[in-house]
Amino acid sequence: MPIPYVKLIVSTMVACVAALALTPPVRSMLTRLGVVDMPSKRRINKKPIPRGGGIALVASFALAAIFAISVLGLKDRLWNSDFTPYAISAAAIIVVVGLIDDIRGVKPIVKLMAQVAAACIVFAGDVSFGHLILFSVPEWIDLIITIGWFVIIVNAFNLIDGLDGLASGLAIIGACGMAATQLLRGNAAVLPTLFILIGAGAGFLRYNYNPASVFLGDTGSLFLGFLLALTPLAGGGKAVFIASVGVPLLVVGLPLFDTVLAILRRSARAMLGTSNGLREVVLPDVEHLHHRLLSSGMSQRRVAGILYAMAAILVFTAVGLSVKGSPSYGTAILGMIVVLGIIGRQLTNVELWYVGNALNNAATSLPRKLLALIYVGLDIAVLVVGWYWSAELTLIPHIGLVGLHFVGEFPFFFFSIFASFFAFRIYNRRWDYSQGLDYFVLLAAVSIGCLVASSLVDTFSSPTLGFNRRVPVFLALISVPLLGIRMMRVVLRGLLATARRGHGDHIRAIVYGSGIGFYVLYALFKHRFGKEGGNIVVADVVDDDPDAIGSYVQGFHVGDAAKLESIVVKSKATAIVLSKGVSPKTLSKLKAFASSHNLLLKRFAFSLRSADVADRK
Repeated sequence: MPIPYVKLIVSTMVACVAALALTPPVRSMLTRLGVVDMPSKRRINKKPIPRGGGIALVASFALAAIFAISVLGLKDRLWNSDFTPYAISAAAIIVVVGLIDDIRGVKPIVKLMAQVAAACIVFAGDVSFGHLILFSVPEWIDLIITIGWFVIIVNAFNLIDGLDGLASGLAIIGACGMAATQLLRGNAAVLPTLFILIGAGAGFLRYNYNPASVFLGDTGSLFLGFLLALTPLAGGGKAVFIASVGVPLLVVGLPLFDTVLAILRRSARAMLGTSNGLREVVLPDVEHLHHRLLSSGMSQRRVAGILYAMAAILVFTAVGLSVKGSPSYGTAILGMIVVLGIIGRQLTNVELWYVGNALNNAATSLPRKLLALIYVGLDIAVLVVGWYWSAELTLIPHIGLVGLHFVGEFPFFFFSIFASFFAFRIYNRRWDYSQGLDYFVLLAAVSIGCLVASSLVDTFSSPTLGFNRRVPVFLALISVPLLGIRMMRVVLRGLLATARRGHGDHIRAIVYGSGIGFYVLYALFKHRFGKEGGNIVVADVVDDDPDAIGSYVQGFHVGDAAKLESIVVKSKATAIVLSKGVSPKTLSKLKAFASSHNLLLKRFAFSLRSADVADRK
């Protein structure tokens, strides 16, 4: 069917005008009801700002949709069909739970169950992920995949909504990307939904962009994530799997990437035995991408602009992928690599630090015999996969993984290589402290095993067509992963060293107190730094004494203790050391501050011992 461009543009304008008109009264209502975000350590806003403004966005979307149906006669896969009641019911659950969370707060498990319920309702309406897969899957697997799809994308937008205009701006960019792919395919099935979403988001962004006068809240962020998860499932088909799945994943790539990082670092903290245990995974933190950019001294507008640009590059990549043979393909891929490179620079000090330490602790705690068994299992997998792909790459006819061609000669190589491994004592070596000779011996063992196997095949079996081509390809294919498996722990140690250089091989401490205690402590740190057990250096000095603030001690400018948070960010400190006595109330506040900012807290005593240590989260 022809695409009604004029009607789509009109519906977008209606949605935008509706959002511009509805947001101010909604903002006033939320303020009167006391539904506001108060400034706090985790909040970026410096003054109370009403949250839950997503109500205006939802209302403007609904009004524009009604207008598009009744006046413009636009048809959408989500409207004017048997699926409409299901879509409305699922969206209502998401919006209601989000609104309750904005007003009084709900537990994370409640929001998760609401998302699962919404996905189940969508599935009951015969819209599911399975309709996009090129092969049939059992219904229960289709349901699980559909639920996972909704939970991942909805939470991605919910978690990234921590900066003025960020979630709403990224949703607009994402909807533009999805609309572009649909237009290029000539598919008008869900275009009205996307265009109205763009209009409503743009109208709301007028009040949500920095300096924001109203926040989306969970009402808006959950609704945006729900629509962007639902639209590709409703508008795609089996013939356009990449465009219907791969493109939306790139379109929501930035919030999705931020969500994956959040789960990764929180899980690693839980593995490291934090005081919160498994609860660490669902507890909020201040290490999302926008928090890190803000901590570098950028303004909110600049951070939002950078993240918008990254998202736009990913969207451009997605559109390029959906156009076969488009010249924009290569440019888009290069752009995506640049984005990943920029993001990658932000990982060293956080994710690499936590995950690397967690993996290192786990590997160190494993018994040697268990590690050897893991190596054996990985080696078996490498041999099987390598044998199969050696046939594929040499274009040798074969009868699949369980065919005679696969089974006939493989046992000779399997047993010969493992016999060579045991002869060279490969599984008895300490690969976490390996040297170049160890890897040379491994390659020699693999090569000798393949040579022996080839001789056995010649002696006891008739080599199949292309056997002489296949053996060197097989040897080349398995050598790299077999070496890589052994190098994993060495590489991990190297990555941890890199992370420590970014995160700090030493503890950067802010000294609280600039009196005689500081001089003694400073002399101690300077004397012991670089020696075993003495890895603390002074990053900055603060004091709560008005006479001391602004002075200089040992070249350090004494800062105001009331501005401790900004000083911690600026100095990249990882610990606070008290060099003087403080009141119980002040000590309690400092402990809470250290805990919320993932800092080590120590109190220096003149006996040169440390006390009052708060566990590092």
